[in-house]
Amino acid sequence: MVRIEALDSLQARPTGSIPIVGALLLALQIIGAAREQARKAEALGSIESLADLSAQMTSVIHALQLERASQALWLGLHKRAAGTNADGQDLQALAQAAGAAARDAEQRIRASDQSLAQLDAS
Repeated sequence: MVRIEALDSLQARPTGSIPIVGALLLALQIIGAAREQARKAEALGSIESLADLSAQMTSVIHALQLERASQALWLGLHKRAAGTNADGQDLQALAQAAGAAARDAEQRIRASDQSLAQLDAS
């Protein structure tokens, strides 16, 4: 009988160690999940700093665009006061040339209208 009791005690040990192995595996999974969450939190911190940097860059670009627009306005107003465009051409001469081109276009349109009217009449 002693032998049977010894065999029974041997069989009981492996079944008693299975919950311990299961607990260790569960602990390893929990540790792995905690490490993954720590990595995600660290990445989130870097994303937040990237968002802050992006906001700062946007404000700098906006300020540069405002400066560029005000400089263009200032130059345009001074060129206009001087009577020239951005290329330094005389605005009055350009206006006279545009008027002459418009008058020439009107004369050509009248001439073509007269030609079409003569064709319709015949």
